[in-house]
Amino acid sequence: MLLLPKHPTRKGVMQMDIHELVNRIELKTGHQPKRSGHGYRARCPAHDDQNPSLSVREASDGKILFTCFAGCAFESICASLDLQA
Repeated sequence: MLLLPKHPTRKGVMQMDIHELVNRIELKTGHQPKRSGHGYRARCPAHDDQNPSLSVREASDGKILFTCFAGCAFESICASLDLQA
């Protein structure tokens, strides 16, 4: 599971809200993420995803949680979205 702090605690950590991340995923994949429960399901930008395998949601502390159920690594997903891992 990947965590992106909404309010960075150390210098150099990217600040981003869930809507910015969802927009970035859509731009990268060409497919709009769909609402699912308390978050979104999206095609993972780190691999050739034909079915949404990326889960994205915001935790109660403001961190963005995301995971690829196809097994993509944290670094791969961040790199594909031009995020600093």
